[in-house]
Amino acid sequence: MKHEGKTSITFSEGDLTDIDQLHNDPLLVELQIGICEVTRVLIDTGSSVDLIFRQTLEKMMVDLKDIKPSSRAFTGFNGSSTHLLGTIRINVFAGGISKLIKFSVIDTKTQYNAILGTPWLHMMKAIPSTYHQCVKFPTSEGTVFTLKGNQRLARSMLISDFKSQKVTFLVEPENKLSP
Repeated sequence: MKHEGKTSITFSEGDLTDIDQLHNDPLLVELQIGICEVTRVLIDTGSSVDLIFRQTLEKMMVDLKDIKPSSRAFTGFNGSSTHLLGTIRINVFAGGISKLIKFSVIDTKTQYNAILGTPWLHMMKAIPSTYHQCVKFPTSEGTVFTLKGNQRLARSMLISDFKSQKVTFLVEPENKLSP
């Protein structure tokens, strides 16, 4: 029996158990993609595509011949473009639900294994909360499944990324405008 459409999704103080506050941590989860348990999956509400990286597919031992080639470019938030290798459809399992996801495949160095954006979130009718470090979505039984994030991994990745970059802070004098 399906109960979809009648389930309310809420967040409470109880969802903050084991979450370090105050934080600005990204939401990283672990999901089954294909036949593999995949860690370092970023939930990104600002992404209009679901991304998987060539190196992830290679680690998953997915035949790269299954990628449907594309000549399109992928444009990131900073306006830079990366050549899109193509698309691949892979089942993603979460909370007893399986969805066939069309991933865009790119070949770039990243700490993430995949990025799930609004296509996956909408398909799952999922509501993410970076504050609560979880994603919630309705199940076919009328319950709500909570997919918890891995805050410690997110923090260690940010620290690792920060240490690997030489960061220079430039302080410029304030520009004052006169009326």
